[in-house]
Amino acid sequence: MGPPALAAGAVVLENSLIAGLEGNDPMVNKGAGRFKWLILGIALSVSSSSGAPTGSDQQKLTLQEAIRLSLKHHPGFKAARHSVDAAQWRVKKAYFDFLPKLALDLSYSRYDAPTVRRANILTEIGRNLTRQFAPDADPNEIRPVLWRNAYGTAITLQQPVFNGGALRAQLTLAQANDLGVRGQFQETRQRVILETMQAYFNLIKARELLILARKAVEATRSRLSSIQRMFETGMQNRAEVLRWEVNLASEEGKLVQAESGYALALRQLSQWIGLPLDSSVALEYPDPAFREPLKPLDYYLNKGRFANPALKTFSANIEAQRAQVQLARSKFFPQVNFFYNYQWETNDTPALDSYRSWTFGFAVRVPVFNSFADYAQLQEARAQFQQIQAAHQELQQSVELQIQQAYYQVQAALKRMALAEKGHALARENFRVVSDMFDVGMATNHELMEAQIAMQKAESDLIEARFDYLIYMARLKSVAGILDVPED
Repeated sequence: MGPPALAAGAVVLENSLIAGLEGNDPMVNKGAGRFKWLILGIALSVSSSSGAPTGSDQQKLTLQEAIRLSLKHHPGFKAARHSVDAAQWRVKKAYFDFLPKLALDLSYSRYDAPTVRRANILTEIGRNLTRQFAPDADPNEIRPVLWRNAYGTAITLQQPVFNGGALRAQLTLAQANDLGVRGQFQETRQRVILETMQAYFNLIKARELLILARKAVEATRSRLSSIQRMFETGMQNRAEVLRWEVNLASEEGKLVQAESGYALALRQLSQWIGLPLDSSVALEYPDPAFREPLKPLDYYLNKGRFANPALKTFSANIEAQRAQVQLARSKFFPQVNFFYNYQWETNDTPALDSYRSWTFGFAVRVPVFNSFADYAQLQEARAQFQQIQAAHQELQQSVELQIQQAYYQVQAALKRMALAEKGHALARENFRVVSDMFDVGMATNHELMEAQIAMQKAESDLIEARFDYLIYMARLKSVAGILDVPED
């Protein structure tokens, strides 16, 4: 796999990156926002088969847009969003359970003729007696017991009156589950934001390391050519030429690693934002001089206690388990339901033309003995409630420890970055001095090589330190529960 294609203006890009390493980049955007940016002309492609696009053909992908694309395309975040919708409907269902239930019952049955005849024997006897002894009465008032084609229609209304708090417990349980799902949704959202930020910064870091590796190869190759000319004129021995050839092979190996790292970082960002690998995109580079103020540790600890999504989810789980205890307790109480029934007498036609009747009343169900199953379930719910309370305290301690670790990592990254900036300035100045001394014969070839290697390592350390700071800062915000899409 060849190196990724560069967009037009790569020379300007390299100059801006090197100036950024020196901490005095003239292309830094001084606009408002939490970050200041430079445009990186990067072609988002791992294949060199297509030509490098011009600047006008490139799509600008800011960090904010990359996060929005990740939140739009990430399957886990989509699933979390649907889980929130499902939890909201469970809450609505719990509210609807308080409402009366109305049902329309329709039935049809067909019986064989002998069964109908036997069932209606008394009906015929009654009609005959009515004709003999009550001629003024209508014998058809005596209805058949069974019809050959029997149609039945009834409307039933049922309203819960008292069920030991079961409906209230089910509502509390649904609401707690809804809060828990929302906490999981926020946790997934912050994880997607954090992973996208890391992928975005890692791609820019990989690009800088790639440029640095290319410059190291070119500088080493140029120095090797100079040493070879000096060897041909007798000013250097063969060992010095071999020394630079070995150094060139080492730098070329580092270049291969840098190209592989860039291709992998490119693929990771592409997967997060859902863009195809051959898309052309221009990334934005954070201002090297930017330092977000690090607030006191107590600030992040207090934020984490209330904003950490995992703690929110666990708090909701505690309320859900409390509702489970109430739900188990409700089985020891009687259940009272009001019912009302309006029906048409069964006859041989679906038309509603038969006698009508209605009834209403209350149905009471009193639990007497259930082989101690309800008692065991109640004790289980209570034990689980105590267990989840203890686990919540453990999680709180774990979150506080994670915040402290992330905070100290940011502090260490700031110190490493300051040290790397000073070390880089020193290494560049040392290389300049040694290079000038070598040109006038006052420094050895070995000293020049060591100075060049030290400068390249200092540049690499500075790149690593700057992006480690950005990533550690994002992790601190994530564990404190305050990570969100950065402002434009």
